[in-house]
Amino acid sequence: MMNLVWLILDHMAVLSPGVTFFICLPAFRKFSKTARILFLLVFFAMVSEAAAYYTAYYYRTNHLVYSIYDLFDFCLLCLYFNYSIRRLKKGNWGIVVAVTGAVICFINAFFIEPSNALKLNFTMFSTIVITILCFFSLYQIMVKQTGNRYRQNQDFWFTATIMFYKLSDFLFWGFFSIFKIVVDPVLQATHACVTTFFYISLDIIFLRFLPQKRHEQ
Repeated sequence: MMNLVWLILDHMAVLSPGVTFFICLPAFRKFSKTARILFLLVFFAMVSEAAAYYTAYYYRTNHLVYSIYDLFDFCLLCLYFNYSIRRLKKGNWGIVVAVTGAVICFINAFFIEPSNALKLNFTMFSTIVITILCFFSLYQIMVKQTGNRYRQNQDFWFTATIMFYKLSDFLFWGFFSIFKIVVDPVLQATHACVTTFFYISLDIIFLRFLPQKRHEQ
């Protein structure tokens, strides 16, 4: 029974990027620059899930697809923070972090972890870096905007959602790689629920803040 529940939740998680993409696509022209970067991330997630399904069916593995997506995910999120945090934007530090992370990813892929496995070292590294950027972004928003004004800031909700998702990822892959436990259906189902919640939240934030201009920290 648990396997059936996990299978349903897993399919929901796989389909959620595509659902978010097609629901929000008509409003794309109204998006701010930062929202467009995250929307591009949703597009890559949708394509990656389709490619992962194809490679898993025909080649019995999709590790390479997810490893490539992890790199795109990291670089696009760094680009998002580069434009949403004023202090990073001044020196394009978000782009510097993205390029540095890409170099680390290639070193890890070719010299540390085997090519036929998930690149868990880079996954953990990228999760830690993005979480730090999330904390920095939220701190800037909370310091600059008094009272409850931050609730009207689209980037606040984007950042909070990303941080929740990345912290969940950190726990999931931490249990999997560091503690070497078997990822059972309960843990997989929980991760699938978090993934689905993440894309539903992005969907709501994309559409909720359409009339509003981007707030920079």
